[in-house]
Amino acid sequence: MKDKKMAVANSFALAMAVIWIICSIAVWLLPDLSMAISNWWMHGLDMRVMGVWNLTLANFIMGGLTAIVSAWLAGWILGWSWEIVNRKE
Repeated sequence: MKDKKMAVANSFALAMAVIWIICSIAVWLLPDLSMAISNWWMHGLDMRVMGVWNLTLANFIMGGLTAIVSAWLAGWILGWSWEIVNRKE
């Protein structure tokens, strides 16, 4: 199961990397739509009071790295918990 646990973790990380890149491109190309979607996802919280998008290369890289590491960790924990739940006694 160790290989499967790593495969799940790596798959989660890869999926997050793809989502992060697509999301960042959307914020860059369609900032108003991105702000509207953020508003919808945050249950109507008015995101505009926080200012405009500030997408810099550093924000892109650091946000992406932390999101990818978090996704990898979530995948690893999912694999680990799957292993625990499916143990045969």
